[in-house]
Amino acid sequence: MIKKTLTILSVTTTFLILSCGEGGVWHRAMTLGITAQTQRKFDEAERFFLVALDETKKFDKDDKRVLETLMTLGEFYYRRDRFENAEPYYEEALRFKLRQKDPNNPELIPDRNNLVQLYYILGKYSKAESLGVKAIDITKTTLGENALELAELHRILAEINQDRGKYSEAEPLYQRALAIQEFHSSKIMYKIPITLNNMAVLYQEWGKYAIAESLFHRSLNLNEELSGTDNIELLTVILNLAGFYRETDDLFRSEQLYRRALEIQSKHRPRSYFKRVSILNKLAEVCKKQAKHNEASKHYRRALNLIDKGTGMHPDLLVILENYAKLLRVTGKNEKAAELEMRAQKVRNALGKNSE
Repeated sequence: MIKKTLTILSVTTTFLILSCGEGGVWHRAMTLGITAQTQRKFDEAERFFLVALDETKKFDKDDKRVLETLMTLGEFYYRRDRFENAEPYYEEALRFKLRQKDPNNPELIPDRNNLVQLYYILGKYSKAESLGVKAIDITKTTLGENALELAELHRILAEINQDRGKYSEAEPLYQRALAIQEFHSSKIMYKIPITLNNMAVLYQEWGKYAIAESLFHRSLNLNEELSGTDNIELLTVILNLAGFYRETDDLFRSEQLYRRALEIQSKHRPRSYFKRVSILNKLAEVCKKQAKHNEASKHYRRALNLIDKGTGMHPDLLVILENYAKLLRVTGKNEKAAELEMRAQKVRNALGKNSE
């Protein structure tokens, strides 16, 4: 089947080259690429776009068709989560525009911001930070101190500093991002709970628990106002708040939140067992810490059953097997515990981990 598809594409490409005049191959390749992309035939779309890119070598470097091709390929790869492939096209598209326009031209702001975001996703923090600082300065000069585009830039720089453990530098960046979002709240109210949640995580990592708890609840309350009390959008902040209470040993509240998260996830994503397994594992841990051994066992069993019905593997599998085995030892169920310990050892071997 693959060979057949390639043969058809090869014939089509040959037809393009033979039947089109100057510039015609580029236009036809772009048209066919966009059509294939619309039909979700992504391999075909990529090949047509690359034919178009090859054709741009025949054009002047400042030809608008060159820019259109670069932007199309960059967006194509970005939407496919092929970020490393997207990077050179985003960069070249920005360089193209800088040859045509003043660096402070407002039309360049989205291009810079998108590239900052891409660098951040790729973990190229130095590049993201350098371009992000420049983008903020230009955006302020061009659009003003409260330009909406600044919120995302401040958020990215805040997360970079947070990832580096530079909490005192991340804090004012998050605060500025939040202030800009609140200034434009009528347009982007849905983004404010996300920022509040991210700030709460920052303060939790920083050890400022009172502030973190307050922000988690602000995020949760605003989410509920916007989306309702059982909307899937609540899941992230509920899980983060449950983890916060687990870390601060408020186990009762942590348990209640994990139960709520499990209910929401099961309702809105019933076929997605990966997230449910993770929630069950954490819920079991919280129950175990409270000496609710029967409850903990039930959740561990449910998690293992889901894994066995799914792919047979899960990031939490080893932890679940080991913790469940320890729980069974405590409750005197040694035979079952031994079975789980043997399975845990097999998983360790498969993962290349030495027995501890």
